[in-house]
Amino acid sequence: MAAVSYGTNPLFAVPLYELGMDVSSVLFYRYVFAAMILGAIMWMRGDSFRLERRDLPLMVILGIFFALSSVLLFEAYNYMDVGLASTLLFVEPVFIALILWLFYREGFHCGPLSSIAICLAGVAFLCNRARGTCDGNRNHPRHILRALPMDSTWCSSTRAASAISPGRR
Repeated sequence: MAAVSYGTNPLFAVPLYELGMDVSSVLFYRYVFAAMILGAIMWMRGDSFRLERRDLPLMVILGIFFALSSVLLFEAYNYMDVGLASTLLFVEPVFIALILWLFYREGFHCGPLSSIAICLAGVAFLCNRARGTCDGNRNHPRHILRALPMDSTWCSSTRAASAISPGRR
């Protein structure tokens, strides 16, 4: 359900941009409606809204990373095709593999290297000048580089979420 709802982001965002709304407004209403829906679900299930004090710093960090990732994704919709922007968000495994290699000295094997090559080839095919999909300013390589911080915030939030010990979930 979460993947489907996340996949519909451009379906609602792009028409709202055409009506004159900006990224901040779109995300504000998106989060308000999501909070109301999730709150109603939690209330109907009888789940507690209470957080323990020790969980607050992690929740703040995760909230900042998630919000930053959303802002960067929705901002990317303004200067590149939504398919390419959304695809770039989900090349997270490439960044995780590179972070592990650079900072944790984890070795590269055939599996991760071939996965990275396939992933990057897919992004290259999405931004294929011969097909005319990179004409003008849309999907220009500089926009792809500009969208890469979106992935790093997504990776950071994934890494921070994995830092929660199983007993605290």
